[in-house]
Amino acid sequence: MSVDGAMSSTPSTPEEQPGKLRLISWSQMGRVRQGRLILGVLLLLVAVGYTYQAFQIPPGALDRPGAGFFPRIVGFVAIAIMLILILESVFSTQKTEDDLELPQGEKLRLVIIFFFGTLAFVLLLPILGQYITGAVYSVAMIKFLGKTPWWRAVLWGVVLSAGIAFIFINLLLVSLPQGIIFGS
Repeated sequence: MSVDGAMSSTPSTPEEQPGKLRLISWSQMGRVRQGRLILGVLLLLVAVGYTYQAFQIPPGALDRPGAGFFPRIVGFVAIAIMLILILESVFSTQKTEDDLELPQGEKLRLVIIFFFGTLAFVLLLPILGQYITGAVYSVAMIKFLGKTPWWRAVLWGVVLSAGIAFIFINLLLVSLPQGIIFGS
């Protein structure tokens, strides 16, 4: 309302001002945007730590990349994505739903399978190596996240794992982790 008592047509919240980029306060964000901001900051810290660790590995040369070359690229891309997520959370004028719908039933089962399957992959990779862990992970994800019969999941899992190994070893000339058990 203006001084003379008439209704003002100027929008009062950032969501009501399309095209204007303004910093949104914590209280105006809503739970979804606050969650994105917190997740963005936490994952940015993880990405920075990952990138720092990637710089501890020799990068090789452009004509023959070493083991540290691709992790550096992944680290920089992850940092860029997290910065975009943080900036979008703080400056976006797009309205977000305040209620966050979490998966339930079958969707929750798929999320849990994916989470624990990926966690197992990360924990078993240094022990069993990329070849075995990658094949088992691929088979499990294809079988349990889809409606594929076992024989087809095994076939695709092995083909996918062998394809990844072929690309990294023969085309990119980068060796994959062999693990403690099968390493030389």
